[in-house]
Amino acid sequence: MRIEAIFSYEPKDGFLFRLHPITKVLFMFFFSIVSFLFGLKSNLIFVIFVLILIVISKIPILNLLKSFKGIYFFLVLAMLGNMFSQPGKEIFQIGGLPVTQEGLETGILVALRLILLVFISISVSMTTSLNELSKAIESLLSPLKIFKINVAEIAFILSLTLRALMLLVTEVVELRKLYQAKGLIRKGMSLKEQIKLAYYLLVPMIVITMRRSEEMAFALSLRGYNPDRTRIILEERRVSKYDTYFAMGVFDIFFAICNVLLVIFAQVLL
Repeated sequence: MRIEAIFSYEPKDGFLFRLHPITKVLFMFFFSIVSFLFGLKSNLIFVIFVLILIVISKIPILNLLKSFKGIYFFLVLAMLGNMFSQPGKEIFQIGGLPVTQEGLETGILVALRLILLVFISISVSMTTSLNELSKAIESLLSPLKIFKINVAEIAFILSLTLRALMLLVTEVVELRKLYQAKGLIRKGMSLKEQIKLAYYLLVPMIVITMRRSEEMAFALSLRGYNPDRTRIILEERRVSKYDTYFAMGVFDIFFAICNVLLVIFAQVLL
């Protein structure tokens, strides 16, 4: 899966595509917070639930899993860092270092949380257009208008950030292809060559970023952009029955896990 495809939006007839953008943004924030409040088994249920949503939304799951190539290092690092640092009952040893049961469970939990966050963010970005995402964020932040905060400008900045990120990722991919054609990128490169390659990528990206920023500022100035001006929406999305079904399913799973935890807690006290 190309890395730029992660940030691309292609409308399809899937479940997540039918949800209101505000529902998807709330879903992303809800699971991001709840994942840090629950333990290993609960997060495993959350990951399975999100995977089911991805499958019924007709998002190619195999291509989605390939996007984890970029975070394999962080997953392994998170697991190993907790496996060897947590005290507890020793299970086995790796290279003379003891691995405890508590450390192994904590490492798997951290990895599951990271996987859940990546799944949620990619599923939302692939099923929601940038315009809809910007409008959803603006609607959720609308209560801040009471404090005279320019919500439209904040949403516009977030939208520009997402667009710039997508453009920068595309530019990096094009630069890598160019360097591969020139023979600068090959297998078995030494550390010195990899540092030099990073320098060759970093300098052009800084120049491209500055040029893109100047072009964007010039375009906004020519069009007379005013964030305080009321925008016209040709077709506004409304909450549908799919949003209701989705909210009911999420809260059913949430309350079921809470009830199980309360029963376990009560048995421990008794």
